[in-house]
Amino acid sequence: MTKEYIIEFLEDGYKPYIDETDIFITRESDNGTLRFSIKQFINEVKLIIGEYDIGSSTSINIVSDWVNEKHKELLKELNEFIRNIDATKGSVYFLRIISNEKFESNISNGLIRKVGIKYYKDKICDPFLDSLVSKYNIVTIKKSSDLISEYLELNKNEDSKIETYVKDKLNRWYCNNVLDGRIKELFSQFVITMGPRTWVVTWVGHGKVSRDKIINNFLEEEENQHDFILDRYDEWYEEEVIDASSRYLGYRNDKWV
Repeated sequence: MTKEYIIEFLEDGYKPYIDETDIFITRESDNGTLRFSIKQFINEVKLIIGEYDIGSSTSINIVSDWVNEKHKELLKELNEFIRNIDATKGSVYFLRIISNEKFESNISNGLIRKVGIKYYKDKICDPFLDSLVSKYNIVTIKKSSDLISEYLELNKNEDSKIETYVKDKLNRWYCNNVLDGRIKELFSQFVITMGPRTWVVTWVGHGKVSRDKIINNFLEEEENQHDFILDRYDEWYEEEVIDASSRYLGYRNDKWV
């Protein structure tokens, strides 16, 4: 049995199918369409054609190579199809068009949508977001919701998943580039000293620091950013305790010398 015969046998009787997580092989039977995992498929084919050497390869290696090649072909077909759709009309339109393409039932709707969303994020969302935030002065910008509102005003036809992606990315950008500077400015006014049992943080001119007092200083920020603020405080506190402990132990050792 030649390589050409094996390929013809596979092409005549089997079809690849890919979803969000894996590739399967299907075969029509009297009971309908059967779906096999790759391991199940190779075991079935092995029983039919056997396992033997063909030149520098084997019959089963040829079957495995056929599966891999079919996987690549389907993904290439999907990506080429997606690239030819006008994504500038908004993600609702874009995702509706790609969801209507069936690819002869070889590709799951879930995978089509997943690849489409990634393409839209990479080619449409991210460049637009980069352009949007570059217009803002990080000193004068007030809230992250200003950025989000502007994006959604300019891009009205966005799918809910894309909206969530945009909001999350703009919130992260705001936290890392705007809010973090304001946090550091506040923390620069904190002093850490040894108390009776633990380290105490004092805000110069305002007394002992508490988590509520920190948040009260950022009431104009979005509520979903309060966790970021308190996480940054925990990081600051841990670093300051390590530094203060080192200085304190050094002072105690010097006294005993």
